[in-house]
Amino acid sequence: MLTTLREKAYFHIRNKIQHRELTAGNRLEELKLAKELGISRVPVREAILQLESEGILCQVPRVGTFVKLPSRDEIREWCELRSALEGFAAEKAALEATPQAIEVITAVHRRMLQLARQIRAEGLTKLEGTLMKEWQQVDLDFHMAVVHAARNQSAEKLVSNLHIMDMFFEVTPEPIPLMVSRVCREHGTVLRAIRQHDPDAARKSMVSQIMSVLELLLDDYSTGRFKANYWNNIQTYTATRK
Repeated sequence: MLTTLREKAYFHIRNKIQHRELTAGNRLEELKLAKELGISRVPVREAILQLESEGILCQVPRVGTFVKLPSRDEIREWCELRSALEGFAAEKAALEATPQAIEVITAVHRRMLQLARQIRAEGLTKLEGTLMKEWQQVDLDFHMAVVHAARNQSAEKLVSNLHIMDMFFEVTPEPIPLMVSRVCREHGTVLRAIRQHDPDAARKSMVSQIMSVLELLLDDYSTGRFKANYWNNIQTYTATRK
């Protein structure tokens, strides 16, 4: 299936957000994006409009288009939807996953454990750069491997779209050693339930993992730090135009 120029621009921008090359409050430059892709500004503009309609970007009058900071309600809604979809996927995976699909989930979890050991050994207090990208990727890979094991392409596409919300925020406000240990433990519980073909336990453990992240995000959101960083980014850009 051929990819249109609009789709090419759309996924290019999404990837920049997912890899934190663009974060909440960063302005999108149509010309720069078009040059990166070797295309005109028209498909880039169309992709931006699509991302605006999905709530990922927003227009600031007389300033430009920025990566949007989600509201508390949007964060809650996205996590609740994720928990419903991924809970269903974990349940279905426990019932229907092939041995090969379970091995893929196991291999991803093994990679996560190895990365967690490296993070703890280095005594890191903050994840950034390549290591942060690796952690985000292995976390996403685990969730997508579970959904893929459920053999439901519609759910897989929806979950992939919802996971972009994760990239608006720092990993969690928890101390890094505690965070990596918690995530490994929670993912291990999901994996164990799937391997034991226990659909109820698989669903409950996946829902619990996602809702624990929601609680942490909302607690941190209430401090106002996200909003402050967001508006600082916009104000910094606005000041450079004067």
